Amino acid sequence: MKVCFVAPEFLPIIGGVGTHIVELIHHLPDDIDIHVLTLRRKIPNSDLYFTDDEIKKRFNRNINLHVITEAKDEFIYNAKFQLECYKWIQKLYKDEQIDLFHSHFGHMPDLLVKLGGLDIPIVTTAHVTNAGLAGGIKESGIRFKDLETAGKYSIVLAPFLKYIERIYLSKSKNIIAVSNWMRDILINNYGIDEKKIKTIPNGVDIEKYKPNIQNKILINNHGPMVLFTGRLTSTKGLNYLIKAIPQVLKTIKDAHFVFVGGGNPKPYLEYLERLDIPKNNYTFIGYVKDEKDVAALYSNANIYVAPTLFENLPIRILEAMSSGIPVIASNICAIPEVITDGVDGFLIPPKDVETLAQKILYVLQNDMKQIRKNARETVINKFNWNKIGEETSLFYQQIISK
Repeated sequence: MKVCFVAPEFLPIIGGVGTHIVELIHHLPDDIDIHVLTLRRKIPNSDLYFTDDEIKKRFNRNINLHVITEAKDEFIYNAKFQLECYKWIQKLYKDEQIDLFHSHFGHMPDLLVKLGGLDIPIVTTAHVTNAGLAGGIKESGIRFKDLETAGKYSIVLAPFLKYIERIYLSKSKNIIAVSNWMRDILINNYGIDEKKIKTIPNGVDIEKYKPNIQNKILINNHGPMVLFTGRLTSTKGLNYLIKAIPQVLKTIKDAHFVFVGGGNPKPYLEYLERLDIPKNNYTFIGYVKDEKDVAALYSNANIYVAPTLFENLPIRILEAMSSGIPVIASNICAIPEVITDGVDGFLIPPKDVETLAQKILYVLQNDMKQIRKNARETVINKFNWNKIGEETSLFYQQIISK
């Protein structure tokens, strides 16, 4: 079987879609011949790129890499990628005899192929909707002028993107939803026939993300570490976490808040300064290139916080739980499909700064041994990439045999 991933995010990984694609490739059966149709993107906060050889060395298998364009921004690049994909999907289907293309929504890189009515077998994994992202951005309370560029485009183009989404999904014959919440959105909000949808969740590599990994990135602080990972975008709810910090520091003066991820930290650094939060109580690490270093940060954190305003089933929450650290996350979207409040993590209302601060203090001041154990077991039993890779492979076979 030959499968080609149409990858609007790949390496360097900058978001959940990129993580999903990379990990799925790692965990699909070895008898699947993998092609990747993708673009070149600079490593965040640098002028460097991964070379083709560097990318291929990241995998435990051979991959056929097709880099067809370059991303120079956070939003418009996708239109150019869609145009190139229209040509390259047809070319690879003919020249390489690809059995199935695996695309991703809401980027919609194969949009023009579907609009053109080309009879090419494609499965689409639905991660988020652009309409939902626009709603999450508005919920952030961040002024339009202070939004990241991609956020501004999402707001301005929301009506148009919602219209395009409906057309795209109506022409999608095979869809993987990464949560039951996403599945219900597709059925109830977009009118998609449930027979077209297979629910296969996001996952995590339980051997890569595990407890007690030596920390290679030294944080100059000896107090408890409160960790956030993810792209620094308005939908992640970082401004609400920052608002909670002064309340936490009143009780635990040496608590240290660590922010890991690409994006522009300037608006958040300015906000921290306006709130007079001491600089020795927070660190912005930026993008971390080595996954082993990210795993070590999870493992050495005392608590992980995800005050998100809109996401589907965040892989970063699964990574934290697999690492055996207590997670506090917003009670929205598909997150309750992962966390049972008080059993393997904690759920809070989004934008509730008071509850967030109180819950951080509760976790830092109490024994979390059972929560840590339960979190790791939840991931092993339900969100293990090894199982997900096998299930995805079976779905590929069903599609091809139709």
